Amino acid sequence: MAMSRNRERTNSRAVIYSRLSPRIRPDGSESCEKQIEICQRYCDFCKLEVIGVFYDKNKSGVKAANRPGLQLALHKTIKNQAILVVHSLSRLAWNTKETIKIIERLEHAKADLCSFSEKIDTTKDYSQYFYKTVALFVKLERELVSERTSDAMLRHQRAGRRINGIPEPNRVYLYILRHPIEGDMAITASDISFGVTNLLQGTFVDINAVIHNLGDVAEVNVPIAFFHGNPDSNGVLIDDIITVVGPIAAGDIAIATISWFIPAVNGPQQIYVVIDPNFVIEDANRSNNIASVSTIAPDFAVASISSERIGPKNRGITARIRNSGGLPAENVGVVIRRGSADGPELASFNITQLNSDSLYDIWYVWNIAAEDFNSVEIPLYIIADEPDSISESDEDNNLSFNLVQVGKVADATDNGQIDFADFAKFANNWLDSCVAPEWCEACDFNQNQEVDFNDLAKICESWLWQASWYNY
Repeated sequence: MAMSRNRERTNSRAVIYSRLSPRIRPDGSESCEKQIEICQRYCDFCKLEVIGVFYDKNKSGVKAANRPGLQLALHKTIKNQAILVVHSLSRLAWNTKETIKIIERLEHAKADLCSFSEKIDTTKDYSQYFYKTVALFVKLERELVSERTSDAMLRHQRAGRRINGIPEPNRVYLYILRHPIEGDMAITASDISFGVTNLLQGTFVDINAVIHNLGDVAEVNVPIAFFHGNPDSNGVLIDDIITVVGPIAAGDIAIATISWFIPAVNGPQQIYVVIDPNFVIEDANRSNNIASVSTIAPDFAVASISSERIGPKNRGITARIRNSGGLPAENVGVVIRRGSADGPELASFNITQLNSDSLYDIWYVWNIAAEDFNSVEIPLYIIADEPDSISESDEDNNLSFNLVQVGKVADATDNGQIDFADFAKFANNWLDSCVAPEWCEACDFNQNQEVDFNDLAKICESWLWQASWYNY
């Protein structure tokens, strides 16, 4: 691996790639949307024109070939000699070997790599040192493997053990492997992706298909057909059958793309991709030549959330729910939870009808009169489509949160400080009988229906307490 360059690139085009692991990682991986947002802000700051955004959700980073989003991102980056922008190298690959392969591929194509977290930018003049460092790691890994193998062989020889697989003097070894040389093109549902997350009726969208050559021979002129619906049940051919010219080497992949005008429909639709629909190439396994995905669905997200103090001990919570998907939905559940996404439920709502590309506002008043918080801010979580009863085009953007200003129960004036103003208000309600929800102007701190010495003790405990949000 010889990698070095000593130049400052002037390329101003970028391709963003993000990946979300199928399980929780110790690195606290951000969602695909959050990664894309950070990378987009980085590109805006660097004045880079974003020409493509690709992602893989619930995909392992062990093998690059198993991630259609990455293959599309690399294809576009290399084709345009652009800059591949990622949130971190761990989103690109989870092992050194795969990372180096990707870096070599970009370097060979005179494309570049930027990683936000590690502050790696190969467009800068110091990029030669980055590539030299990668090359050193490759050499070190190769030498370590060789050294360990040699040490293991010597230990076995000293112990008088036979080392399997290594020819010995005066012995004849004969191995026979019978394997027919065959072609085998394949595709799976995870290899099919769309140019946008939400497919809207009456718009055009690119459908991308990653096809794999699992056979032993290179393939050329491979026909690919895209269908709206099952081709065996009156599915409609999208445009014409396209041909991937190739050659597609054994073990390699290729990408086929077609543009689809999304018609007006009443429910989720199936998109099928068929390799060699008319059987013009030899294929050892026809069962893996077809794959399908369901598309066009609602997509709920919490577009915004805010909170405000609307009087002593009351917090007004406003949340805006958006359906950015291609279909309307009925009876969309929305829940407000305290502390965490699975914390205690404060309120729930039912949106009877939420049309495509529309918004719905919810409003809730949270009374905190009886709460004695240890923190000055509490997160409230808004969750759309709970309990996850509606199929969506994106299930990962249904949640958002807002930090709500709170305080001590004895802060009767609710201004973020316990002082003589609170004591004066308390004294004005001394020994009064109290009922909900006013609780004697929030001075019956323990809500035992009377302002008494128990409440006075609360003031004494927190005397001169002050919240960080207190305005002098």
